[in-house]
Amino acid sequence: MIRRAGPIASLLWLGALGCREPATLEVRLHHAESLAVSEVVTELTIEIVAVGRPDAVARRTVTGGDLARALTLIEEVDLEDDRRYQIVARGEAPTACRLGRVVGRTPPFALHEGAASVALMLGCADELAIAPDGPTFGRLAHVLVTDVDGRAVLVGGATRAEPSETDLGWRELPVVSELWDPSVARFVPGATTFEPRVLPGTLALPDGSIALVGGLTEGSFGCTTSIERLVGSSSVVGGPLALPRCAPAAVYLPAADRALVVGGAFGSPLDRTTDAELWDATLQTQIAGGLAATSFRGFGRAVPLRDGASALLAIGNPGGAPAVEVARLSGECGAAVCFEPVAGGPDPARAWSDATATWVSCARGGGAVYLVGGQLQTGDQPQEAIGDAWCFLDVPDDVPALYAAGALPAARSGHVTVALEAAPGAQRLLVIGGSPQGDALPYSDALLVPVDGCTCAPLEPASTVAIPVPFVGYPMLSAATILPDSSVLLVGGARFSSGAAGISIEATGEAAVFVPDVVP
Repeated sequence: MIRRAGPIASLLWLGALGCREPATLEVRLHHAESLAVSEVVTELTIEIVAVGRPDAVARRTVTGGDLARALTLIEEVDLEDDRRYQIVARGEAPTACRLGRVVGRTPPFALHEGAASVALMLGCADELAIAPDGPTFGRLAHVLVTDVDGRAVLVGGATRAEPSETDLGWRELPVVSELWDPSVARFVPGATTFEPRVLPGTLALPDGSIALVGGLTEGSFGCTTSIERLVGSSSVVGGPLALPRCAPAAVYLPAADRALVVGGAFGSPLDRTTDAELWDATLQTQIAGGLAATSFRGFGRAVPLRDGASALLAIGNPGGAPAVEVARLSGECGAAVCFEPVAGGPDPARAWSDATATWVSCARGGGAVYLVGGQLQTGDQPQEAIGDAWCFLDVPDDVPALYAAGALPAARSGHVTVALEAAPGAQRLLVIGGSPQGDALPYSDALLVPVDGCTCAPLEPASTVAIPVPFVGYPMLSAATILPDSSVLLVGGARFSSGAAGISIEATGEAAVFVPDVVP
């Protein structure tokens, strides 16, 4: 049976035939409103594949873009309750898409009592397109993170900013979070936070909650000590932190079931701190406080490493302090956490900010952290945007180390980066937005950059592909997250205006979805 659910979604049930009771598979179809699949696709192939097996369980190709017909034509599909599956779609669209094809995949799914319900988002391969729905509130400097249920949690940020030398100028901070639900391709209301905040430390915890740690409050340089965890439509108070912290580096370490909060900024103007705190996984009880990292660090990055008990800390250091260090849960240094500087990276005499740190996994275990772009500054001199990259390799049978890793085609700072891992040997970074040198306007594009989590392969400008970001505003002060189907959700957008009081930045409240190409 096929039932239409509106112009951008369809709802289908597929009966799996065989000697057992028929399985019921509910498939919700979604695509960007700008993509008229039935009109632009000339040929469409649908596969049901078993995760971990190379051959398709079922495959059907039809002429035209009637995805519903392609799905219902798959017959005699014998699905097993104890296996995980995916539905993969590939269609030829030579006139509508940059690469000439539309693609999509469901998240991995399993039957439960002979039934399953999954969503399939279609898009032009390797393109960003406006999402079927946008957020209720426009936000700048917000948080977007995928929870264990596969929903993207959008929280925090400010609707506008009026920065000056004495005031960061965050204005109109929403307290209501929103959830991007992939099953319906819509934003739905989430929890209401106890305290509005901009740029908190963020943790996805094993109980399914999202923790917000510290952050900036409305107005000037106020920082908060508060911690709260978002659990579905509820918020639970934790903490508080021992120090007020604006934009701390926060990381969950699964091997010890602990949360580490490092650095952050405080005071007016914002000063960095070396102080760190170790918490239990619920962020209710502090395990250890007053820990001293090797570097003052504000607006830094923290990435968990392969042993689950250590993290790479980078960026946000002042001049004269290590740009990169490793935090290890160990008693060897006489404290609950040991901090070890890492050689390499940019000139330690210069402050490093506005870069990204992104984990790229390796098929044989472990992976690498790519540190990309940002700004360098010496003393009171003007900041210099860079496109350079470094890579911290953390794989079995190799001593962890930091390597120079090429560069982007041009300098870029304040961008957003996520790792795309659709297939082995096809790993890429998606680098979105950011700003070039000086007072130039922000970029309105994204970059697809080949990388390798097993070797720290350097970035090559000649292999980098630029794609447009279809926002009305600039993709600055935005956020992005990977969804369970390997697509990327981007939320943000900003526009500038100037007046007697100076520059004002207003959030445009836009959302886009990137659908990575499917390797045949």
